[in-house]
Amino acid sequence: HYFSEEGKSLDGLVRTAMSEIGFSVEDGPDLNSYAVLRYSNRVAILMTKASTGVVSDRDARQVEVWKSHYESYTEQLPKGILVVNAHKQLDITARGRECFTPEFISYTGATNICSLTTTQLVGILMDLKGNPKNREKVMNMLLDANGPISGYDEPLNYLVPRSAA
Repeated sequence: HYFSEEGKSLDGLVRTAMSEIGFSVEDGPDLNSYAVLRYSNRVAILMTKASTGVVSDRDARQVEVWKSHYESYTEQLPKGILVVNAHKQLDITARGRECFTPEFISYTGATNICSLTTTQLVGILMDLKGNPKNREKVMNMLLDANGPISGYDEPLNYLVPRSAA
């Protein structure tokens, strides 16, 4: 479902995944279209986006709107995290990192927004199931990254049994 869902279904799946990773997950103020993630003394705004193509800087700008919205309620500027189900109509093995435009990468890199694909999110979950000691590293990666994260983008490494790959 991580690879075909959109809207509230995708949002629910991603919220559950973030909870499994180790975040405390809550609705945003006024029950807006984002979730608030907490870990230790850090806070992030989570937004999901499904697309049949690439994701543009316009999508990242919406994360900035939600970050400002959250800050207006709490006086704390959060990290932005955008999880993208790009090329949702394609088979999982046909997808790649080409889901982010150069403008998107530039914008998120300059505005404290971490971005990742649902493929990468599943890779993180699978890694943590086998290596729970990596939790702290993964949490810090998501909270420190500006722009697309690196790694976890080879779905065959964790979605296909080793004997079949």
